[in-house]
Amino acid sequence: MFGFGKKKKQISFYELLENQARVTMEGISKFCDFCNEPTEELSKSIKNYEVDGDNARRLLISEINKTFITPIDREDLFRLSSDIDDVIDAAWATVMEMKLYKIAPDETMLKMGDMLRMMTIDLLSAVQHLEHNKDISNIDAVKVKKLENEFKTTYHTALAHLYDQDDFRIILKYKEVYHHLNGAAAKCDTVADTILNIIVKSN
Repeated sequence: MFGFGKKKKQISFYELLENQARVTMEGISKFCDFCNEPTEELSKSIKNYEVDGDNARRLLISEINKTFITPIDREDLFRLSSDIDDVIDAAWATVMEMKLYKIAPDETMLKMGDMLRMMTIDLLSAVQHLEHNKDISNIDAVKVKKLENEFKTTYHTALAHLYDQDDFRIILKYKEVYHHLNGAAAKCDTVADTILNIIVKSN
């Protein structure tokens, strides 16, 4: 009687992307918690999510390199993974700079963090539905882009108020932190654009 080994389970790139988007969303939620209560425990938790995000990205890239045919264009897969990872990277960079500059979260950071949280929730949903329900995925991606436009307004308004202050050192410190958060929002917008392009290509 011939023995046959078990067939290797096929890797789902959609599941890998979903896992990465979930890690980012949960990390941003922890960042929101940190803005409300900037403890060392929450800081370490955000760092752990940043590491988990890097590991999820490495796994996806490894599978791309080992797979001849992918369900999504290889370049789009790579771009999606990279930009999703950049969002949680920016959150961790923000925490590091806040600790380095010895500044506390302000109302602007709380608002920006909450907007980022909403954007990553919609991005996770867009990724979750990308394989089987592209209409929902499209709606979620468009919601992210609208939120990013609102974020820009918040960002520029915050800078205008910041420049009204007299302490130049405080201005520079908070400006740098706001810049990181604005970069995270811009990456969310880029992820949404890539998802929309994937949907168009699949029609």
